[in-house]
Amino acid sequence: MDEDRIGLVLARTSELRSKIINCIHKASEKEVKENDNKEFEANPDAENQENEKLLNIRDALESLEAQLSSLQALQQQQWYEKEAALSEIEYSQKKLLKELKEYEGTDLDVIHEAISFASETEDNNDLLLPPYPSRPSHSLVADNGYLSSFLSTRKFSSKQANKQWAKRFPRVTQKCPRIG
Repeated sequence: MDEDRIGLVLARTSELRSKIINCIHKASEKEVKENDNKEFEANPDAENQENEKLLNIRDALESLEAQLSSLQALQQQQWYEKEAALSEIEYSQKKLLKELKEYEGTDLDVIHEAISFASETEDNNDLLLPPYPSRPSHSLVADNGYLSSFLSTRKFSSKQANKQWAKRFPRVTQKCPRIG
């Protein structure tokens, strides 16, 4: 369910819960008035059952509302984490490109291939597969050019990051023949 749909369902759930609460209050007021007048003989068990069912409906709507709110919060958190990850990827990509361009050693095909690979970008929302999307939003990068401390709560060792990179991009991580 997308974010807009969750918002609509959440609003409708809240509206229905409010209406059920109003029905419960009206039924309670009616019961109090009838108890005061004692002239109207009604089946009190039937009224109690009706109120009990309305209370159960209210509880179910409250539960649904809480779950929808949790889902909405989760999706927002995932969006922030995705944006942070994309910013980190772009930062790493720029750092890699800088290091590659500063390389003055033996002329290797793999260096040219890596420069070509790191230079490619596409402006779309694809994730993790090159070419990488262009990012970051200015709110994620501090004025000094470093990534904001907000970006990631998970820190990986370089070994873990290299293993993940190798799993995702096996062709790129294969050993290339050296020229020269």
